[in-house]
Amino acid sequence: MLRSRHATFWTAAGLCLIASFTTPVNAVEPPARGSTEAESATPSASGGDTVAKALQLVKTAIDQDYVSANFAGAIQKLDAAAVSCERIHCEANVQARIRIYQATVKFVGMGERDSGREALKQALALDPKVALDGDLSNPELVALFGELGGDVNAKAEPIAESDASGPEPAPHSEQREPPKPSETSMHTSAQGAVVIDVCPPDFPGCDTGEKHAMACRVDSDCMRGQSCVAETCGASHPKKNGFSLGFQQDFLLLNSTDQVCSGETGWTCFEGDSQAGYYGTKPYAGREAGNELAGGVQTGTVRLLAGYDRFLGNHWALGARLGVAFGGGPKAPGGRSFLPFHGEGRLAYWLDGNSEDAVGFHPYVLLGGGIAQLDAKLSVTVFDGTGSDTRGERRRVNAWYKSGTAFGEAGFGAMLALAPGQGPVAELKLLQMFGVSSTNPSLLVGYQIGL
Repeated sequence: MLRSRHATFWTAAGLCLIASFTTPVNAVEPPARGSTEAESATPSASGGDTVAKALQLVKTAIDQDYVSANFAGAIQKLDAAAVSCERIHCEANVQARIRIYQATVKFVGMGERDSGREALKQALALDPKVALDGDLSNPELVALFGELGGDVNAKAEPIAESDASGPEPAPHSEQREPPKPSETSMHTSAQGAVVIDVCPPDFPGCDTGEKHAMACRVDSDCMRGQSCVAETCGASHPKKNGFSLGFQQDFLLLNSTDQVCSGETGWTCFEGDSQAGYYGTKPYAGREAGNELAGGVQTGTVRLLAGYDRFLGNHWALGARLGVAFGGGPKAPGGRSFLPFHGEGRLAYWLDGNSEDAVGFHPYVLLGGGIAQLDAKLSVTVFDGTGSDTRGERRRVNAWYKSGTAFGEAGFGAMLALAPGQGPVAELKLLQMFGVSSTNPSLLVGYQIGL
């Protein structure tokens, strides 16, 4: 197909070649007396050589370099052809087709999506009706082409080989044998799979040959932007669904108080960690009474959370977390029991998007809210009240702060992707509890798998 599918391109380019031989050059003075006709025709011949060189560069870049996976060589030749065509003012369709080839090599072959996108924009600006070559494209390139306004249903017309090679030779002139194709070639199928052919598709004078999908064991055996599925290289697709499991450590930011066990909101005191040890005695409130804390950060409950996230486009992800909390305090008489259930909804924005070949460090920010209770325990010294100015018995009790049971959260996180959509994750969040108010930093570590 590589020689038989590009007619429009080479036809238009051939017209450009013919025009370079026939266009008058008004600024040239008439030749001096005695000059030969061959000398006066030299400028036109020079222009023809430039067009022919540009066409040959494009043909070599696609028929030889691209199909044999020499993408750097293909880009070098296509860039040179584009410069030549601009200099001699090739038709817009010809220049647009060169940009299409540049985009294909960069996007499909080299995995350079940004520069590939830019080349597509330039092609459509030159000729809005330009078409992709289906034999060289993959689904991601086709989708991007449509997103930029191209007609994804349009097909590149076959290339007439005679248009690229110049006028046909005289009947009795010596014919050169066509160049022998390489024994193997590589191209990307419409489904995005990398395919090895014995010969390029429909190469003139070459048998079709048996086709083999590129074998692999791991993703690194494939081209960039490909992944190894069932030991065969194929197009990677962004993972739309993420499943995670993680542990979250809660912390409480506590204010200083000297009424810890005297009915301060959120606080209850126990001797030990059972309901039977509830400290209901009114503590001594005089000088050096204890019953106080200086405030600061205190570790609290621990949570095991299972998560699900669904990407909505390339950056936004809507998710949920369900789990169970451990380390809550005992129930005070007339109070509420610890709520171990954790449920939240969240919205995350991934700063670098959800790329199909994204590996490495990928940060995101998040907002969310839900239902949970967060408890923390401190050890406090109190003295029993005696009804007088003297201190009673000294006791060491556990003071529990119980906050919640509703919350809102904001934070940031990151994934260290070891494979597309898969790797360890970490989040640092700030939770604001409602009901019994508190402000709580939380740190989560876990692992996510994308499907």
